[in-house]
Order: sequence, then structure tokens, then C-alpha cells
Amino acid sequence: YDYRPLEHEDSIRLLELLPGAPGAPLTCKIVPNRISEKPVYEALSYVWGPQSFPKLITEIKHPADIPISTSLDGALRALRFEDKSRMLWVDAICINQHSLQERGNQVAQMGNIYRKATEVAVWL
Repeated sequence: YDYRPLEHEDSIRLLELLPGAPGAPLTCKIVPNRISEKPVYEALSYVWGPQSFPKLITEIKHPADIPISTSLDGALRALRFEDKSRMLWVDAICINQHSLQERGNQVAQMGNIYRKATEVAVWL
């Protein structure tokens, strides 16, 4: 997936998890937002597990498959609605893990990101 740079210091990306049946492939849109504009989202905290990414989620806005861990795949499948989208902040997807600068900036904001979430889901 080709991450576009975040434009502002308080910018984050949100994962719009698109609806689907339990066994259907995971699909999403990655949407930039600013914390200062008070977006409505839930944050997901989960066990990263082994650093292998055998599963995929498909981003449909800028079509690409994003590799994800088995643990994250399970969490997203459990959280996905069948009839409507769900806005989530998920660190492994919403942060460009290949950019040290962005990772540093986003990690510095993580307390605020979790605080501003309407709910925090924990997947162990």
C-alpha cells in the first residue's frame, strides 16, 4: 500500500472497515483525519503476535492489498458489521510502518489517539 503523507501535526489515518459477511474478504478505506476536528472512531488495541503477515485486507479507495497478522485479521473479523461501516484506528494499518518520522510522530500522539476514541476495543 502506498501511504500518502499526513498533512498536519495532528493528522491521523482512520480505517473505515467496510461491511461484510463473516467469511467474506476484509475490505476497507484508509481515510486521513485531524484529531482537532474530533472524528468519531474506535481504537483497537491487540496483540501483534509473530511478525509474519499471512492475511490481507484490501483497500478499495486506492486499490491495494495490505498484509496483516493473523491476530489483526481475527480482531477485524470480530469487529466488522454485516450491514454498515465501522471507523477504527489500528496502529499497524493507520501508521506508515516504513516511515521512521511518521512512526515517531504517531507514537507521540498515541495517548491522545486512544483518549479521543469513543471506545477502545482490546483483542487478546
